[in-house]
Amino acid sequence: MPAHPSWTASSKGVDHDPGNILVVEARRLEDPVVESVRTGAIGWHELAFHFAEDSGLGLLEQQVDAAMRDWAGRHLLHLHLSGALGLEAADGLAQHLETWRARLLRLKLDHRITLAPSATELEALAQRAGDPLISRVAKRLIAELDVPGEAGAVARIALRELYAACKEV
Repeated sequence: MPAHPSWTASSKGVDHDPGNILVVEARRLEDPVVESVRTGAIGWHELAFHFAEDSGLGLLEQQVDAAMRDWAGRHLLHLHLSGALGLEAADGLAQHLETWRARLLRLKLDHRITLAPSATELEALAQRAGDPLISRVAKRLIAELDVPGEAGAVARIALRELYAACKEV
């Protein structure tokens, strides 16, 4: 019974199922009998999560950790993330992603999260009495948050970096 790998680089359709071989029995004047046999020890798992609020980070952590109990160290995770997170929660997510990258063979990330600093986080940056320069920069960036396009995106990134820098000090 000859065996042939069933995966090819071009077979990425809906029925794509790598990690199998096909065992084919061929006899004269009869239809061949084909059996798919699982040989792969690793496989992709997909998980989608939408952040409605910062507290969703704990729920995502529970879902990923529960799933990884069964297949950590042997599998790959394609994580689809969407929604909005505040600055502190975005830092927490980055730490979790780093941990998961270390525990999995590969983490593929579809990151569609918008950075949406909470009013408390923005106020903490804008009202730093001991750091008037940081306060002025933060106020200017906050004013640019609602500007559409690249300017608003750059302001969000700059606020995240400013927040992280102030946290370290």
